[in-house]
Amino acid sequence: MPKKLNPYLIYPLIPVIQLKLGLFRKIVEIGGGTGEQSLPYAFWGGEVKIIEPNEISCERAANIYRKYGKNVKVINESIFDTDVNNISDSDIVICEG
Repeated sequence: MPKKLNPYLIYPLIPVIQLKLGLFRKIVEIGGGTGEQSLPYAFWGGEVKIIEPNEISCERAANIYRKYGKNVKVINESIFDTDVNNISDSDIVICEG
């Protein structure tokens, strides 16, 4: 009888599989800080956008993505001030903290 797969090992791979299948591409991270949370999505082929009110964090996010050769659109605004179009065209929205 085959062993049952551990869902805790499979769960982290779901976004990778979905990106590779083209089920989603556009990721927005709200309050993304320096962007480490969404960086894996960029490595997996996603188009990442970070909305962050802290100017220093925005600069660091841009530098981190540049260091790894990944494109990112960094918007230096509060979520309360940003245009709804910055979020509405996204497939995934990450908002933690």
